[in-house]
Amino acid sequence: MSNVYRGPDPRVAASQWMLEHIPPGATILHDPEPLIILPIGSAERYQIQILDLYGNGMKNINNPEFYVQALEGKQYVVIVSRRNYGAIYHLRALFPVAACYYRSLFGGQLGYSLAARFSNYPHIANWVWNTDEA
Repeated sequence: MSNVYRGPDPRVAASQWMLEHIPPGATILHDPEPLIILPIGSAERYQIQILDLYGNGMKNINNPEFYVQALEGKQYVVIVSRRNYGAIYHLRALFPVAACYYRSLFGGQLGYSLAARFSNYPHIANWVWNTDEA
């Protein structure tokens, strides 16, 4: 499992990609990740809004207008981890609007497409363990 730490940290690799491919001043909707805002160390280069799903007494999470307003004028959407959308998918009966937002975002119905994905899975030689569901 130590091979995970030999490769580049996905957040660092994503930050480098963003700095190379996203023009300064671009508008970004950043999925809630309280500890890490991408690009690391250069967030002031962009106009970043955090998608505050849990603010307003959690009234935002099931308010369709909240997502419409959050996406308005945003050129990019950054998702740092599966922590939010993974939990929401499993609890979609409690958070139907949020689940619909993520399903629509990933399905391309909101006008965004995947530009890049970064991961570093445990591996030995050619054997790789996908830990997405861990």
